[in-house]
Formats: sequence, structure tokens, C-alpha cells
Amino acid sequence: MTIEGKKKIFVTNGDSVTIPVRVEPQSMLSVENWAGNSLVSFDKHLVRSDEYDARVAPITGQNKITFTLTDRFNNTATDVVIITRSAAKPSEKVARPEYGNILARKQNTAYIGLMKNRADKKTLGLITESGIEKRDFEYTDDMLDFLKKEAPARDVQPVEIDKLALRIALMDNVLTQSAVDILADNSSAGLRDILSGLDIREADLKTWTGLLVYIGEKSSGTIRSRAVTDLAYVILGETDPAIATIKQKILAYSEVSQKGDILKKAVNSADSSGLILRGRWLGSFYSSAVSMKLMPEDLADMLAIMSAKPGSGINDYLNRLTESSDEPLTTSLRSLDTGNEKISSPADLVFFLLKPGNSVKYPEDEVFKALANLITSENLPLQAIKAQVPAGRTGGLWIVLAIAAVLIASIIFFLIRSRRKAE
Repeated sequence: MTIEGKKKIFVTNGDSVTIPVRVEPQSMLSVENWAGNSLVSFDKHLVRSDEYDARVAPITGQNKITFTLTDRFNNTATDVVIITRSAAKPSEKVARPEYGNILARKQNTAYIGLMKNRADKKTLGLITESGIEKRDFEYTDDMLDFLKKEAPARDVQPVEIDKLALRIALMDNVLTQSAVDILADNSSAGLRDILSGLDIREADLKTWTGLLVYIGEKSSGTIRSRAVTDLAYVILGETDPAIATIKQKILAYSEVSQKGDILKKAVNSADSSGLILRGRWLGSFYSSAVSMKLMPEDLADMLAIMSAKPGSGINDYLNRLTESSDEPLTTSLRSLDTGNEKISSPADLVFFLLKPGNSVKYPEDEVFKALANLITSENLPLQAIKAQVPAGRTGGLWIVLAIAAVLIASIIFFLIRSRRKAE
């Protein structure tokens, strides 16, 4: 293990410090932040490549950052970096611009309109009765802070205001500090390090889209936009709109499939599970369909048809699925040898990934999330999906009867012919 850069760092501004570390791939790296005898923070990371950027948030004073690396052979190595953070000098209060300009009354009115449109009945009552339309607020978040103070008196939890701000950011693409803060409070270590202490005015972040780009850049692409959006939906307790898209395509497939009734029952079962994220919902649907005796091969065919453009080769489909995935699945897909595994089509790949024995290297939850992402992004027309249902798995009872009639006629023909030869 090698710490690249200085072993003694002095900082004043900023909330976190990035320390580049060169390590043995597939090693476990522990990062401890000590201030005197007190442990300030502790993180553990599985490092898959030979480089890792460790992010730590030092407190005022001296911070001892201890790195402990355990490689795949259980060998350990330790190194230390000292970060001294001095207290920021007090400064005169200056007017912070809202998105670069002081919040004008028309902006204030516009945001109130968004709140009224997205609020539930109780929160709407708070907004309407609080008199905020008659007040002047320098920033949007000042208005939200005012509502949070007023909320308990009107039987509204202050966190509902933060949720409302997050909902507006997600649905209307208007970002506020309150939305970022509630996201940070509910995120895990990597994302929390980026969001904690982030001032959207200093970073000039105005929209949800801009925030996703910012997170991607700060995490060097390891935190995908989909993961952040999924987290927002979990916080809000609202259903991912992609589920409706996926469900529509499954039902279209069921209209021309011999197993259509089972597919519809599996959709209903997934709906009743209360799951709100696309990958989790798709996984629930798959499990329900298998429990109803639908063959995994048939389900792999269906999922491939829904997620692959007509005529897609295996390499193109693998690349598209990899782009739609998150770690640790992304790395595993990039190293997958389709020739060695005898995978020659999108359906073969889906079936391979969902084999129970592959669940360690290709986590089932991540596979379903990647498939759900790809189905949503490709958004194939329903008629195109119906047209690709494999022969022998479409039609109805008349096909079975027609085949039976042909067989019976053939048997009668050969019996008559044999009898004539015997005579």
C-alpha cells in the first residue's frame, strides 16, 4: 500500500480531503479518523482496482488518518496521514445569491406554486395558512426553514417540508439545500461524504440534474445517477415511474404468450408486494412467476426481448447491459467471457446471470436493477415486443388442436397405406 502525496496536510476550507492510495486489487481498506483518543469516523471499502481515492472529513484540530489494508491473502499493511484543520476566520455576513441572483418575488411565488402542487392535504394547509405569500424571503431555503418552524403548531412534522423539497427537486428539477440535506441524512458513507456540508450556492447547483452530474464527478463515476434517484424515491416512499413502463411491456408480452395468465398473476403479485424501486419490483415479479411454474428459460427470453433492440448481437447487448449496471455488477460484466460461457444471445446472457450458482459474482438484485434500467432506457414499442415472441410460445388452443389434427391425419394416412400394401 502506498499513500500518494503528502503525509502531512494542512487545510482551512472545504469539508473533505481526498487522499490517493495505491493498493493491491481485491483488498479490504479500512480508514480510521482519530482526533486524540477519540475515533471520529471509520469506513471500510472493498477496493477492486489498484487505485483508490479515500475521502475523509477532518474536524478542527489534528486528525490522524490510519489506513489498514488487508489483501486477498490476508496480509496487512498500515500507513498514517496527519491532517491539521484550522478554524476558518470569521467573516462578515454577505448576501448569498439564490442560483446566482437574489430570489425575486416572482421566483418566490413560482416555488410556492410548486409546493402547493406537490404537497399532501395537511402540508398544503400549512403552506396556505402560513402567510408566506405575503412575506419576503431572500432565499428559497429561508422560506422552507420558516415553514419547518411553523409546522409543529399545525400538526405537520418538519421533515415533511424537507421531503416536499426533495419531491420538487426530483419531479420539477428545482434544487434546494433542504433537498440535498435530507438526501445526505439518509445516504450511506460514499454519498454522504459528498453531500454532507455541500452548499449548493457555493457549488452553483440549481437543478436535480446538476446535482447528479456533480455527484458523478465527485465520485469519479462510481455513484451512478440511478442509485441517487432510487434513494430519493425510497426517502419519499413513492413508486418509481419506471415500474409502470416495465409492467406495460410485460402485459403486452402476455397478450400473445401461451403463459399469459401466469405472467399477469405474477405482475399482480409484484404489485401487492409494495416495492417502489424498479429492480426490486422486477425481481419480485420474476420470483412469483417461477413459483407459479414458469420456466426460467421462458422468463429469460421475455426479459431479453423487452430489453434488447431487435437484431442485437451478444456483444452489443452485453455492452448495453453493462452501461445500465452499477458496481459490483459492472466490473463482473466487463470481465465476462461470453465465448467461454457459451453465451451467444441476449436470452442466453439473461439466463446465465440469473442462475442461482452465479449469485455471488452477479448479485441477483443488481442484475434485476440493470435489466430494469435497460428495459426503461430502450423503451421498445409494445408491437415490437409482441412481434418477437418466440414461435411455439404464442397463439392459443387452436394451434395445439391444429398440430394434433395434422398428427392424427398423418397416422391415418400411413395406416391406410400400410393396409393397401398388405392386400
